[in-house]
Amino acid sequence: MGTIVKIFLRSMILILFFEILQVSGAQAGWKKPPIIFKDEDEASPAVKTKKASQEVIEHNISTDEAGRRYETTVKYIDDALVESHQKVFNKAGDWETETITNHSENSILKKQYGPKSVLQGEWNYKNDALEGFSKEHFADGKLKLWHYYRQGKKDGLNREYYENGSLQTEANYKNDHLEGIYKEYYENKLIKVRARYNKNLLDGLYREYFADGVLKLEVNYRGGKKDGLYREYYSSGQVALACFFKANQYHGKYIEYYETGKVKKEQGYQEGQRDGLVREYFPSGSLSSESSFKAGQETGISNRYFENGTVQWKYPYEDGLWNGSVNEYYESGQLKSEVFYRNGIMDNIIKDYHENGQVHSIASIKNGTEDGLRQEFDEQGNLTREEIYKLGYIVDLKNYDKQKKVIQVVGLGGNMIELIERIESEQDNESLQMRAKVYDKDGTLLGVFHYNSDGDLISVEK
Repeated sequence: MGTIVKIFLRSMILILFFEILQVSGAQAGWKKPPIIFKDEDEASPAVKTKKASQEVIEHNISTDEAGRRYETTVKYIDDALVESHQKVFNKAGDWETETITNHSENSILKKQYGPKSVLQGEWNYKNDALEGFSKEHFADGKLKLWHYYRQGKKDGLNREYYENGSLQTEANYKNDHLEGIYKEYYENKLIKVRARYNKNLLDGLYREYFADGVLKLEVNYRGGKKDGLYREYYSSGQVALACFFKANQYHGKYIEYYETGKVKKEQGYQEGQRDGLVREYFPSGSLSSESSFKAGQETGISNRYFENGTVQWKYPYEDGLWNGSVNEYYESGQLKSEVFYRNGIMDNIIKDYHENGQVHSIASIKNGTEDGLRQEFDEQGNLTREEIYKLGYIVDLKNYDKQKKVIQVVGLGGNMIELIERIESEQDNESLQMRAKVYDKDGTLLGVFHYNSDGDLISVEK
């Protein structure tokens, strides 16, 4: 009973409110619009009724010779083709492709599927050009890349991902050109590269990092070219290289470091060419080499050192070529070899020495090619080998034992004779008979030859 009374009171309050509103409106000059009732067939000049559009949807299923099934749905409005939707399935029933076409807007959405109908990619087109987002996926369906296009060109933020789902690259594009901040990441989500682009060219500070986040490299770019300070780092964080660039060329000081922090190499550059003194050092800090450059060419005397400070090599340079005697030394300081060069080519006599100072070998060189007699000696100065060269090819060879007797000969025709047995007289050590293996110039054994003391062939064992 109480509920009915409450409803009645609320209704009376609403009626009273509207009556007050009408009176107030009348006092203000407001007039209530009349209520007009018209027959349904009576024409009204102020109201136009729009005829409803006719929509038709058709479905079609077909199969080709390979067993693919095509499911197509088309939509017409007032006999005009508006939309079509096609799905293609392989013989096993897996989804292969899907194409949704909006004919009124000339736009297409294409989708590609992999095994077990897993989505592999989707691309939006408008007027036959990529438009809007495009996606590609890994075999398991996880997102691989997300690109945005405008009129067929990359535009805006683009992302690529690792298979574990973490971000791999993040880049901004404008009119298909890299623009603004560019980032690469390791699979562990730590930053790998941070750079800035301007019209597809590196511009500003470029940094690379190791997988643990330690800085690996930093360099400044201007218009796509290295310009300014350049530094490389060890994974420990210690500087490995510090130098300067100008328009993508080395310019100014160039210093390499060992991981201990000690200098490994120091040199100078002028517009990409080495210029001035170049020094290299052992890890201990002692000098390893010293040379001088002018406009990119080595000049003057260049020295290489043993770690104890003794000279190991001396190279005389003129305009970047060896000119004069190139000398090598033992660590004791004793001369080891001397070779004369003329305009970078060996010419004249070559000498090698034993560490006791005795000559080890003497050879004749003409225009970089051995030509003439070459002799080798032991540490006591005894002749051990003789070779004769013509235009760089050996034409005669003799090896000697300690009694200076021939034990191996390469003679006419290029055949090599290897002594395997010698029968000597007990009185004067004269060779009475000799057995030797004979090879042709290709190293093929021709047989075992027997010679008498006069060198005449007695017999041949094949």
